[in-house]
Amino acid sequence: MVMSNEENFWRILVNQCRQEQRQNSSTQESAAIVRLADFLLQETAACNASDLHIEPLGGELRFRLRIDGLLTVMPYRLPGDIASSLISRIKVLANMDIAKHQQPQDGAFVFSAGERKIDVRAAVMPVYGGEMLVLRLMNLQEELLTLDELGFLPDVKQKFRELIHRPAGLVIVSGAMGCGKSTTLNKTE
Repeated sequence: MVMSNEENFWRILVNQCRQEQRQNSSTQESAAIVRLADFLLQETAACNASDLHIEPLGGELRFRLRIDGLLTVMPYRLPGDIASSLISRIKVLANMDIAKHQQPQDGAFVFSAGERKIDVRAAVMPVYGGEMLVLRLMNLQEELLTLDELGFLPDVKQKFRELIHRPAGLVIVSGAMGCGKSTTLNKTE
């Protein structure tokens, strides 16, 4: 069985987390978990994924990426004895209460992936076997499209322009995930 460099790095990080937990030093314990969380975020950004799902499954955590609307399982698993430390680390990043395990929470943070700044929206939900996290990644440096570049049909674009320039009222933009709601709403004229 041939393993990639990333898979070898993952195994090393997991072993470091276990060693630091055995040493029971709180300052050292967080160091490997910080590196592990950073590795997951960097891998997610490198794959241009829009979401990272962290889910308890059979006493472990599994990781899935949403790339172009499809969920793909990552080759990494995190043993259950380390799972709560990773979830706590992400909760801390997102300014969530790490003591609350039985109620949904959400938060946000920004991290750097190379030259890019990535905005991460985090949501945690109690589920069977622990807590599930979903991280939504958005590139803050990505250029926004103009209204003309959004792909509206000419008559729809004209009606949209009329609606957004009215002095009062409400425009509701709805649709499936990844269909362009945020892109549309970030456009101003």
